[in-house]
Amino acid sequence: MSGAPARRSYVGEHSLCAPCLLWLSRVVGMARTGDHQRSSLVAVPSPGDRKLLFADQCHVCRVFLEDEGVLADLDRSSPGDAAWPPLLLCPACDAWIASLASDGRSAHGLARRGIDGPYGSWLFPNLRALTVRIDVLDHSARQAIARACETMEISVGAGSPAPATRIVQFVEAGAPFVIDPALSGPSATIALVGSGDYHHLRAALDAGATDWLTLPPTPQQVTAALTHILRHGSNPPLLDPATGLAMTFVPPSSQPALMVLPAAHQDRFELAWLLKRLCRGYDELSMLPSGQIVVVPRAPQSALEAVAARLQRVLHGRCSIEPVNLAAMPVGASRQRLDVVG
Repeated sequence: MSGAPARRSYVGEHSLCAPCLLWLSRVVGMARTGDHQRSSLVAVPSPGDRKLLFADQCHVCRVFLEDEGVLADLDRSSPGDAAWPPLLLCPACDAWIASLASDGRSAHGLARRGIDGPYGSWLFPNLRALTVRIDVLDHSARQAIARACETMEISVGAGSPAPATRIVQFVEAGAPFVIDPALSGPSATIALVGSGDYHHLRAALDAGATDWLTLPPTPQQVTAALTHILRHGSNPPLLDPATGLAMTFVPPSSQPALMVLPAAHQDRFELAWLLKRLCRGYDELSMLPSGQIVVVPRAPQSALEAVAARLQRVLHGRCSIEPVNLAAMPVGASRQRLDVVG
């Protein structure tokens, strides 16, 4: 299987055996029809209420392609009768399919994650001091947040929270929302942002959102965002205006890290969005003042090369990724930055 953007020179190729190709075909087919009830995968792209009517729509999530699409097709010279029609994909769906095609063992139930365990499991701290309110139009995203909170025993609803409870409101960027008046006390608002929705993200931040997740969200993303709220209190980190990533001025030099260098043609917000989508939610992403993206995976040093190789495969041609010693790297001069809270 290969994916080739219409205006870029690179091609990503993934070799699949017949059973794995059949599995992937079924998973993508369920995503295209919105039939997520039969899928055990998390964060599956959803077409929502969108109809596939025009030539410039993604064939999976059905969003309109603002610039270019990716054609995912089979090598027709291969033997077999695989049911895989040529698919025009947005960058988000391309990365999602590429991640499953490059190594779908965990999602297929054939491997365990070193930290999380079986697919669908994840780590989480005690977050029961929070109350969550979900003001999200996307049905699958709303369900994902509610299920994650239920597992973590976090209260969800519009009732009056306990006086000491910190309230967190999830909203959808691009849809009108109002910060709940009940959030006048300790509170935070997290926006869900679709692929390419930079302007919607900026509008959500201007309206009072303090953090953002990719749409659809994963349980790990929800957990990490809620954990950050407790960690940072009423002082969320500054966000880089171009990417929406947190600015860091003191790199975590004691931890294994990856440096992400965007390709010359690459839109930086698209790359930041894809990294947040493809990294596990509790992997730390940040921007150095020098403009470089740093990923600190929740993984031992011995796994760093494998993490870099996986991200490099699924982000084919969009960037280069390499392990870095942050302790030996100069932070560089400060850049102009934006306080998104104010």
